Amino acid sequence: MRRFFKRRYFLYLLVGFVGTAIIGTWIHFETSRTEPYQVALRFVSRNSVLGQTLGSPVNSKLWPLSNLHWTYGDQSGSAHIELLATGSTQSGTVILDLTKSAGVWTVTTATLRLTDRQTEISLLEGDRVRRNPSR
Repeated sequence: MRRFFKRRYFLYLLVGFVGTAIIGTWIHFETSRTEPYQVALRFVSRNSVLGQTLGSPVNSKLWPLSNLHWTYGDQSGSAHIELLATGSTQSGTVILDLTKSAGVWTVTTATLRLTDRQTEISLLEGDRVRRNPSR
């Protein structure tokens, strides 16, 4: 009888793990097809300050950081996205705020927070560096 319960316990764990993996993968792929996420990826791939700071080429991804929040309709909206960015010399988190007005998404704030968490660089201005951010 004990062996029966051990097998059933293992089966429940396996089903739970596989189910969680499937749901997480589905959420990731659905999120990666949204307009704000696509705009954020284009911004990161074309930003010269990011390439100079982290070292080219820069790879960015939402997973596993997974901080994405958006509200929008057909003509207006807003989004907050945090992407993990890794270059040839450093890595950090790209924090983007986007707004949608008249159907067009625009990056309103873009900051790179290096992994040391002591340095933040504005990706819109390119020349402002803050040490010991207040966040």
